[in-house]
Amino acid sequence: MVKLNTNPNEKLPGTSLRQQIYTYSMAGQPISSFYGYIVDGIFNTAAEAAAYPQYAGNTAYNRPGVFKYRDISGPNGVPDGKIDSDDRTIIGSPHPDFTYGLNISLAFKNWDMSMFFQGSQGNDLINYVNRWTMFNNFSGNRDVKRLTESWTAERYANGSKITLPMAILNDAVMQSPSSFFVEDGSYLRMKDLQIGYTLPASLLSKLKIERCRVYVQATNLFTITGYSGLDPEIRNTETNSDRIMGVDEGCYPTSRIFMVGINLNL
Repeated sequence: MVKLNTNPNEKLPGTSLRQQIYTYSMAGQPISSFYGYIVDGIFNTAAEAAAYPQYAGNTAYNRPGVFKYRDISGPNGVPDGKIDSDDRTIIGSPHPDFTYGLNISLAFKNWDMSMFFQGSQGNDLINYVNRWTMFNNFSGNRDVKRLTESWTAERYANGSKITLPMAILNDAVMQSPSSFFVEDGSYLRMKDLQIGYTLPASLLSKLKIERCRVYVQATNLFTITGYSGLDPEIRNTETNSDRIMGVDEGCYPTSRIFMVGINLNL
């Protein structure tokens, strides 16, 4: 984007999702770029937390088990020793480096096969669903990782796998838009596979049929992706979808469909 208006520092916010904005458009960046804090891990000890810049001057936040946000903003671009809204930055883009498709058609004697692959490479996604299932946002069940991979002093001490901050009641700060929610949205999907068999003409002539082809077809047969959400091929249905591109709000995944058919010429 070249500019929004005469103010070179103007930022156009995207759609607000439960008091949080995940996308901004600004000069020099792609439209609806992801904007938030960079997470540099989790505080593991009280000494580490105490020595780190405070979040918005709140000493209660700096403690073991919570996100460690990166201090990136200050006079002349030098970190200023505190974490606040000025430390937010571009953390991803919903726009792919390229999208692609591949059609393959094969035939051998009476058999034929066609395949169509489709994919996207280099785009990021905001897994907004993680805010529901990993944090204290809605009542109800949590992701099983909350039970098995949350930070605790015991897990840290014995070297167990930790992918989440500790589970606490007041985790509003950790729900802030950050690199924690950003994932690679690249994928390769087999959109269509069809295998057919055309019955021999010698058999069809006896039945007074010109041509008969039987086929089986599978749609959305498989998807290769590192994205942890339901479907990397998300579809935003909101009115201002261009201002919330790449934010996965939990769209129902694309269905896998199997069909059997007959092409018949009499």
